[in-house]
Amino acid sequence: MQKYIFLAIDHCFLALRWIKRSSLLVAGLATVLSANGATIDILWYTYGAPTSLYRSQILDLANRAATMPESAKVQWRVTFFGPTDPAPTFANYDVLVIQNAEGFRTGATPIDPDITPDYAGILNNKLAIEAARGERTLISGSDADFHAIRGDSGSCVPTNGCFIYDGAVGYVVNAINWAGSGQGMGVVSFYHGELAGGFWWNHPNSFLSAELTGTGRYSAARDNQPPVLTDLPLNRGLTPTGLSNWTNAFHGRFDNVTGYTGVQFAASTPALALSIATTAFVTAPAGPAPLLQFELANYQITESGAAITLRVTREENALGAVSVDYATRNGSAVSTADFTLASNTINFADGDQAAKIISIPITSDTLAEATENLTVELTNPTGSAQIGARSVATIEITDDDAVVSSGGGGGGGCAMNRTGTPEGSLIALLFMALGWRTRRFFGVQ
Repeated sequence: MQKYIFLAIDHCFLALRWIKRSSLLVAGLATVLSANGATIDILWYTYGAPTSLYRSQILDLANRAATMPESAKVQWRVTFFGPTDPAPTFANYDVLVIQNAEGFRTGATPIDPDITPDYAGILNNKLAIEAARGERTLISGSDADFHAIRGDSGSCVPTNGCFIYDGAVGYVVNAINWAGSGQGMGVVSFYHGELAGGFWWNHPNSFLSAELTGTGRYSAARDNQPPVLTDLPLNRGLTPTGLSNWTNAFHGRFDNVTGYTGVQFAASTPALALSIATTAFVTAPAGPAPLLQFELANYQITESGAAITLRVTREENALGAVSVDYATRNGSAVSTADFTLASNTINFADGDQAAKIISIPITSDTLAEATENLTVELTNPTGSAQIGARSVATIEITDDDAVVSSGGGGGGGCAMNRTGTPEGSLIALLFMALGWRTRRFFGVQ
């Protein structure tokens, strides 16, 4: 009978396990279907003629975007908006894409002259765009929108119609999908700094004038994507080789801009950002998290050293602003008597990998005492940071005061106790007297 009871229980557990796995499978399938079925509505600003090759090839790109590797199967619905069109309801769109000032293939036919860049539709709708604008904005000194639709990408030969994801095609697809995945209407803008009209955001009527006026300049450059940025959603699947397939692929750059972080950089001048995106929404890469820790686990100082400095390092990843708190902890050394309590927050800016210095004041006295110690602990990392293995540093304080002795022959003396109390002095005198009488008994002078 017992045997059958246990068999029944086993079957119950097997059934429960099957139900659980089935539920997980269904939930996982729902997630996959949801991800694969995502659709974003794109408002694409272009001054190109309605029958231009630029517009027709953007629509072709929209039809292929969801089938490309690394694209997360996001479907695109594209609506064009031009300089003379009635203002759309911007809040109805997930992304506003703004054409660069290069002007290629914007004429009514492939053989018609290119149209002069015209950003009136953007500048005349400042308030409406500001109201609908969401949390994600990317501005790029690349004319990638034209090169993406033409097929200059990865290892492709220009104009041959191949579309390899590691270059301009993937760059455009990543940027639009990223901007469209946040709250409100994201913004993606390409610009060509060599040509007139490229810096449209410097106009007072630009919705970006408060953030970007006076920024941006022409600087033809090849991409040199740092390894730490390769796993960003904005860069996934891209390579410097692919992005620079059309020689100097970027025609503009930015110096540091408050609220933005660089996502592509110049090979010739690594500090120059070729593309910038709103800092708070550049997702940390899937690679290693920034590790914040002490440079050393153990430090030593003599009591008269005044203060000891400790270094806190940032390793593995420099992406994003991060911080960590520190505080001293009593050990055999105690605050006030042996050192001064210290606590604060250490901040690392985006891209900052310079070690930060902590200074702990040490208290000197005239007492003879053993080596003492205290610890300093790192806690509360912010951003994408983690605390490394060296989260606690131990500081040893070595005494440099001479031992006070009464001296004297075979009876010896007695060191003053560390607190220097009257009771300690009395005990020392008693032992001194005992030593004198012992010497007299044995006839020692």
